[in-house]
Amino acid sequence: MKQPILLLTTTFVLTTTLHISISGKVSNMNSDHSDTQARDKASSAFSKIFIIGTDVATWFIFHPDDLVHRKDDPINWWDHDFAIRKELSTGTLVAVSTGGDGGYKIRVTDGSLTECERKYARHAKKFRLRVKHGRLYLDGGYALPSEMADDPEDFPNQWLEIPNGDYEVTVHVIDWSKEPGALTANDKVTDQALPSYVAVFKPVDDLQTISPPAYLPRLEPDYQSEMYQPLLASLSGPLKKEYPVLIRPTVVFPTIELALPITAAEWRQLNWLNRLPDTDFPSVVITHSFDPQAIGSLFRLSGFGTSLGLKPKSEYEMTGMGQRFVQLVKTSERGGMQWAEVKQYDIPPNSAQQAIIDKLKTHFAEYASKNTKYRERIPHPSFYAERVAALQEPLEILWAVANALVLSPEQARDLLNLSEQDLAEKLRQMLETKSK
Repeated sequence: MKQPILLLTTTFVLTTTLHISISGKVSNMNSDHSDTQARDKASSAFSKIFIIGTDVATWFIFHPDDLVHRKDDPINWWDHDFAIRKELSTGTLVAVSTGGDGGYKIRVTDGSLTECERKYARHAKKFRLRVKHGRLYLDGGYALPSEMADDPEDFPNQWLEIPNGDYEVTVHVIDWSKEPGALTANDKVTDQALPSYVAVFKPVDDLQTISPPAYLPRLEPDYQSEMYQPLLASLSGPLKKEYPVLIRPTVVFPTIELALPITAAEWRQLNWLNRLPDTDFPSVVITHSFDPQAIGSLFRLSGFGTSLGLKPKSEYEMTGMGQRFVQLVKTSERGGMQWAEVKQYDIPPNSAQQAIIDKLKTHFAEYASKNTKYRERIPHPSFYAERVAALQEPLEILWAVANALVLSPEQARDLLNLSEQDLAEKLRQMLETKSK
């Protein structure tokens, strides 16, 4: 079945029914559930039930003051491996991907699993967590510090009082629906149903004795993973026979997430393509010329529609990520659109030496911290610089640095003719010039 492209609007809410039926936020659904189920208590100093709703398929435990450095970051900063890995390592965050949106019953305790929970427990992950403020906040992503975050003080029942100290937090996923009596004959969740997750807190003397997840872990009763795939590998699938073409003067560099303005006519064309019954339509080619042999960027769409977020403002936009460079082989027009058969385009061989890449990253860090135009032009400039510093793949680093520079269309296209080694040196020279 064809996967539809998301039509963007200025406001959107995702809702799914999982475990507990919700619609939108359920952050304020918690009443004071300070006890475990009376039928099967575990011995502990604290045991509290939370009902957490999420429309990002993830729930979190944190204290906002420990993540204040994320207050200007994008709302999905935690979905970037380099960012969440840092927080998981330093013990400022517990984060679990649920595999789907909805409402989840979560029990937090410093005791142990109950007998019934042990029977239906399936997988577990251990986390580092350092408590410095005498309490923690449980959340479905709404109040996690970012450029857009709710005030956690507005939801007092989502706070957990806990002594300061270092903790090993083990999150168990419970196959709650398998227990007899968890669901009614109409598949409604009963009040006696087990929690979806149990987070067990255990004091430790040294956080370094705990091996935290390296990436956002996904925990479901029949599935577990640490979600990670190298970005270039995820973008390097086989090419299709042909792609729609959009003409733009600027170069879209691979591995960069962008929102690009489109005309009303282009929006209608994309919408028409998306409605074709047998057309898989995830990507377009963005190029400066419709002539055969022109170099373009394969751009994987994540959505298109109306938006007020572009600067300068545009009525329509498309969002997505540059995948790779391609070369047009044969062009044609039909259905009011331009199409092209393409082949892979690789920059000339000659890999950059690691020493040059390291020097380039150092120069970029200095440039990002001082250059006013960069900080005005690049969304979330500090977060972008953090990402570049964490990158390891040379080409990802080179394209990310090139994307951050103010280049004329001709300068950007000229970069595509350079080898990896020469490209690294050219970008370093540009950074030196622009940092002065």
